[in-house]
Amino acid sequence: MKIYKYELDLTHKQTLELPQGAQILTIQLQDGKIVLWALVDDKCELIKGNRFIECYYTGKEIEISHELTYISTIQYNGLVYHFFERK
Repeated sequence: MKIYKYELDLTHKQTLELPQGAQILTIQLQDGKIVLWALVDDKCELIKGNRFIECYYTGKEIEISHELTYISTIQYNGLVYHFFERK
């Protein structure tokens, strides 16, 4: 197992291609960039799947469902953003 990082865009919805079974750990700022860290099984590194990340700033309406899982909150350029994964 290894921990890998993936840069994110500051957009409402985005799709990441992560190794199969990757466990998303957190999203934070690193050197002014938005980064997602995930725990990855080396054996599954080449088998990739889409993961759907959504970002909402404080006060924005969220389409809540049982498929939405909270990941992390960051402060960036004076605003607060909340990241979720949609299953």
